[in-house]
Amino acid sequence: MLQLVNLLVDICLLRRGPQHLPARRELTLFLIVAYGALAAAAEAWLGEPSQAFQWSVTSMVMLVGFIYGLLRWRGLLERFDQTVSAVAGCGVVYLLVYLPLSAALATPEGEPTSALAPLLVLVWILVFFWGFIIEGHIYRHALRLPLPGGVLVSVLIFAAANGLYRQFFAAP
Repeated sequence: MLQLVNLLVDICLLRRGPQHLPARRELTLFLIVAYGALAAAAEAWLGEPSQAFQWSVTSMVMLVGFIYGLLRWRGLLERFDQTVSAVAGCGVVYLLVYLPLSAALATPEGEPTSALAPLLVLVWILVFFWGFIIEGHIYRHALRLPLPGGVLVSVLIFAAANGLYRQFFAAP
């Protein structure tokens, strides 16, 4: 397990790629469930608790669907398990960094903000965009693209998933 964590951290730091992960369906499913559970907990904590499970399941299905479609389109389906494992596993690592920053910035209404708030906002913004770099790095390896192309894929998947989610599940 520690070896897997180290590998996922290395991918997040752009030192390794998804091809270094084992291509095992059990690992892929485990990481999807872990990422989905953590994403649901994050949504319940920082977002809308009543829609956390629905949001998480929908997000995971869309993510897997987009990855499958892209890999199929490029004729690289043999990379599916490693790509999904990398995105989901790095998503877990990313959320473990992102969530404490988000929590530190969340101040109850009427409470004064911390003197560190501007610095925390800057770090939060850098971490937010680093998520696109991480996924772009994964997609570049999986889809045989340059890094900017991988980042563009990451941003487009994010935008499409959010747009679809809002289209189908937003309150009228």
